Amino acid sequence: MQIKFYIIFFISMKISAHDDGAYSHSQNDARRNHAESMEKLDQNIRLNKLNIPRTHNSGAIYDGFSGDIANTQTLTIEQQLSAGIRFMDIRLRDMGNGLFIYQDLVYQNLSFSDVLSSASVFLDDNPSETIEMRVQEKHTPSNNTQGFKATVKSYTESYPI
Repeated sequence: MQIKFYIIFFISMKISAHDDGAYSHSQNDARRNHAESMEKLDQNIRLNKLNIPRTHNSGAIYDGFSGDIANTQTLTIEQQLSAGIRFMDIRLRDMGNGLFIYQDLVYQNLSFSDVLSSASVFLDDNPSETIEMRVQEKHTPSNNTQGFKATVKSYTESYPI
């Protein structure tokens, strides 16, 4: 009985978090253009001394079947980069040696190739900028002939950023 309570409590906490004023649910945020935000910084400042704007679960824009639970972003990867986000939280599932963006159990209709392509285009257009990514395996892998690290390496070698 106590396990049921914890599960229900956790789900209700997760749902109510989206009502918090700290969350931005507005597509209007995409109008703010901070594509060259790092260019304005003192070039002598080390990257580890900066407070880098970041998003949580950066690719989770699709609701899927779960309502608002799986959706943590309202802006696409491209819009986030244009708005000044420079740290991406990328959560992947490794399937058939392919990497796909997931939020919990919900596929986000986005691949790691899509993310790297968007980052590559952004950096080509804005050479003064830097993008950091935390890449995590967050779902059970399936039908792979190599490990997660090897698959990530093969993707990043295809996008020399």
